[in-house]
Amino acid sequence: AEIKIKYLEFVRLLESWSFDTLEFTKRAAINTTFRLLRDKPEQEQMLLMTLVNKLGDSERKTASHVVYLLTELLKTHPNMRTVVTTEVEQFIFQEKTTPRGVYYGTIFMTQIVLQREGDEELARKLIQVYIRLFREVVRQDAGKTLAVGGNGSAPSKKRPRKGKKGKFHHKKKKQQGAPKVVELSVESVQSKLVSAILTGINRAFPYANSKGNEFEEQIDALFEMVHVSTFNTATQGLML
Repeated sequence: AEIKIKYLEFVRLLESWSFDTLEFTKRAAINTTFRLLRDKPEQEQMLLMTLVNKLGDSERKTASHVVYLLTELLKTHPNMRTVVTTEVEQFIFQEKTTPRGVYYGTIFMTQIVLQREGDEELARKLIQVYIRLFREVVRQDAGKTLAVGGNGSAPSKKRPRKGKKGKFHHKKKKQQGAPKVVELSVESVQSKLVSAILTGINRAFPYANSKGNEFEEQIDALFEMVHVSTFNTATQGLML
């Protein structure tokens, strides 16, 4: 019992270290979490939650690395696909999850390998998640701006000051050492997400064997996606 308590404390420390400001410490904590999850069943749920939450890391390389680790985990333990999918689904629909986290979570789900026999339920679950995600995406205001990795607020616009003789002039901004925050309009985020969603549906649909009302709902959702998407994404949707 004492060993289990110590192990739990260590797992909690890993979760804390995964948010460290030093990239080396953070990456070491994430990799250790992955190895424990892959090799030891103890505290599986907490380890999985810690790993999945890092899909929303502010560093793109870290989030991309977590997608790779989760994919490798399912190669070793294919029976965990439903459990991991459920955890990623919960992560995606959390209010605190950033648009980038939602995107990387979706990208991971599109990488899940399905089999012709026995994976109908998992394939249908994935499609349901994609449809739900799509409907959440299209609810967002078209004019809103999202700061990726930031607080989601729109950049403020300052009016130019009047100079001598009533002419307008702009002050030159000093270059700062802080990294740029990449700002994406909701429209851009929607386009990328819808494209990823369509890719996921394209991969899961042949394995779902959907019938009746479920099939009709999926087809209706696809038509909705085609109408709000870019030309390339709409073409991809029509090819399904």
